[in-house]
Amino acid sequence: IYPFFGEFLSPKLPIVNNVQLTWADVTYTLGGFGYKMRFFDKNGYFYTGAGNLTQWNNVNNAQTVYNSTFAVGTYGFGANGCGQCHVTDFKSVAQGATPKDGLIGLGGDWKFNGTQCETCHGMGNKHAVTKSKQDIKVVTGTNSCKPCHWRRNLATAETNMLQQVSSGWEMHREQTEQIATNKHSGLPGGCNACHDPHSSTKHDAQAKGKGVKVSCATCHTGPKYATTMHYNATCLDCHMPKTANNGTFINKYLGDGRNHNFKINIDPAAKYITTAPAGQPGAGSLWANYDKKGTTLDFACYSCHKDVDNVGGTKSWQTMVSLSVKAATFHK
Repeated sequence: IYPFFGEFLSPKLPIVNNVQLTWADVTYTLGGFGYKMRFFDKNGYFYTGAGNLTQWNNVNNAQTVYNSTFAVGTYGFGANGCGQCHVTDFKSVAQGATPKDGLIGLGGDWKFNGTQCETCHGMGNKHAVTKSKQDIKVVTGTNSCKPCHWRRNLATAETNMLQQVSSGWEMHREQTEQIATNKHSGLPGGCNACHDPHSSTKHDAQAKGKGVKVSCATCHTGPKYATTMHYNATCLDCHMPKTANNGTFINKYLGDGRNHNFKINIDPAAKYITTAPAGQPGAGSLWANYDKKGTTLDFACYSCHKDVDNVGGTKSWQTMVSLSVKAATFHK
């Protein structure tokens, strides 16, 4: 059932210029099922602005600033590319569409709210009559997910696949860039080899099917892949740590979104977020996993362990060197 607020009865509405808004001030919302919800003003623009609490993080029922560099009434939905992924069959004003409900900030119109069947399968009017598989589009492999799960820009072209950073965290929606750094990029079926695209990885209990349909042990078999490799740590804890910030973060080693690097860089001196050197793609900007060697040990381990400053999880404190020595013994 959408909207899905989980344990929260209702989202916290924006506070703009120290004024608490009501639903009468909101025309549309974006998100709220997974990590965060954003709100549109009476002209269809996002509520934004420095000092304004305009994003509700349903992970912890807290409010944060969204797009502090844009004043209220200036950041649009269609003009900034949101419409291509968050609704079905978005058409911009430039493509001849009239703004939905006359709200100029929306920047266009669409067929259905949210990402529905037609987003991936195309129009199904013929299929609805014939019931034939030949009369519906079925796109498999990574390309079926790439249009939305890829933060492409000039620096992240397919030849580079750089993982973008914002406010010190890897950005969400970078699964295509991450997968490109490891052997999982060649899996038959692409993303669908592990995921049920008709379900949810976050709210399996509320969605049909199962967001992740196979376990790591389905392919990685044998003694060196034992599920008790390191106490009660799971494969995901180490190989898919939460390096992304969808809505909020717990501490400097623990965001709220898992990455798909899978590889772990056990060099104790390695840094996960680095500045690209001069003369290289993305030079001068910060990137995550720039060398494509995988997640560094601080993110892979300090969600459970504590660092020398006692920041991290609840387990024993460890230096990066001690983590490296231990990590070198795994999967041998």
